[in-house]
Amino acid sequence: MSELKQFFRNSQVMAMMTACSRVFGLMRDLLTNYLLGTSRSADIWVMAFMLPNLFRRLMAEGVMSSAFVPILAETLGGEPPEEAEQRAREFARAMFSLILVAATLVVGSIILLMPVMLPFILRVLTPSSGGGSDPEFLARLILPTRMLFPYLIFISLAAICQGVLNTKNRFALPAFTPILLNICIISFGWTLRDHWDSPIWGLCIGVLCGGFLQFFLQWLQLMRLGFPLNPTTRMWTPKTAEAFRLWLPTTFSAGVVQINALVSTAVAVNLFEGASMALFNSNRMIELVLGVFAAAISTSILPLLARQAGKKDEHGMNQSLWAGLSAMSLVTLPAAVGLLVSGAPVLSLLFQRGAFDDRSLTLTYSALIFHSMALLPISWYRILSQSFYAKKKVSISVVVATIAAVVNMAGCFIFPSFFPKNLAHCGVALATLVSSWLLFALALQQAYHHFQVRWPREFTTDLTKVTAAALAFVPIWLTPGAGDPEPLPLILRLVSSILVYGILIVFMRVSWVTRLRRKRGKP
Repeated sequence: MSELKQFFRNSQVMAMMTACSRVFGLMRDLLTNYLLGTSRSADIWVMAFMLPNLFRRLMAEGVMSSAFVPILAETLGGEPPEEAEQRAREFARAMFSLILVAATLVVGSIILLMPVMLPFILRVLTPSSGGGSDPEFLARLILPTRMLFPYLIFISLAAICQGVLNTKNRFALPAFTPILLNICIISFGWTLRDHWDSPIWGLCIGVLCGGFLQFFLQWLQLMRLGFPLNPTTRMWTPKTAEAFRLWLPTTFSAGVVQINALVSTAVAVNLFEGASMALFNSNRMIELVLGVFAAAISTSILPLLARQAGKKDEHGMNQSLWAGLSAMSLVTLPAAVGLLVSGAPVLSLLFQRGAFDDRSLTLTYSALIFHSMALLPISWYRILSQSFYAKKKVSISVVVATIAAVVNMAGCFIFPSFFPKNLAHCGVALATLVSSWLLFALALQQAYHHFQVRWPREFTTDLTKVTAAALAFVPIWLTPGAGDPEPLPLILRLVSSILVYGILIVFMRVSWVTRLRRKRGKP
């Protein structure tokens, strides 16, 4: 099977599994809302679960894979193959052991220092809530937060296992394990809801069991593949040192993103009542696309790019990069157009009940207009950034992300004044739009400068065809009653739009689609 066909298959598997995970994640949220409502216990659960997840986003999962996978792929691609496989095993074992020791020490220290650290962390993360100065809230928060932090150990080890499996072209199980996490939280949360003074404890046990399964099942599959990750005392090697040097700037880049999000939220909170929630809901709609398709494609393309970079196959890497951008465009461009024209009725169907009134709908949709137009550059950048990681040029990604973040922060303060006061939050969304296109432009320029990446003429032609196909379903949303949030008419319009788009990209012979159809069934 060709590498590009394998890449597209891996992306499809990742997308399907991630979509299932999102469904179970929604079920998890429904359960926690049922059990905790909007009580103080709900605030404790949200904060206790948020803190280890914040560390996870900063230090584990995608950040760790970006540093680990390129070195592993390069090692596996060495000669002779048998010795390369042995060197790769030794490196993976050393990395696994180093992460096990480091994560255990970090988590243990955090658990011990929790009573001292927690008030400070709360003041930084929630400056307007006063949570950091509420003794009763702090006293109730410490134990569940301590209980949940070992999850960080499991998820860090799972990230190493996932990196190895992905490099070996195994994507199904790593993509499935987040579903297990949600199933465990739902199962234990519901089963143990009445066993203690609060349902929180059942939810916490579910997180720990789910995190352990995420790690253990992948570890078992590696054992079956003859690639055991058994701990070793020889942890600090030249290759683990190289991975650590790549990991540090990647963590810094992730930190910039988190700080950027906090600044945007802080600015929105101070604009007017409901501004931050409108932006949050709008972002959730964008993340439905980015979290499923963009994550799937960018995750599955990294091992491929890393293998090609290790072989110094510049032509193959260039081909794979544009194949990834093409696949991303096929999904995100029509999604952006779809959110622009159908956003209001979709938002109304999803959210408009209770306190979410017409004003809430207007605020959220007005932000979604700008966020939708940022969907394409954000998804494109996620592909381009993987080429920097594959080439071990992490500093490029850090620099362009930092520049874009500074522009976004400045825009958050400047752009709201361009809008009426009751729509000032659109300025924050506009800052996201401007910084996203800047981020992609800078990344493309750097890829051109360092890797001689060229914008193919075929890509422009196909992008024009995809844009035309996406615009072709717009009239469906301009007919009378198109703003009706009733489920059946809305679903019919959505299905009709997808059919129109799908038929047209085949009829117009978009080359990316033609190649996929031609390769189907071929080895």
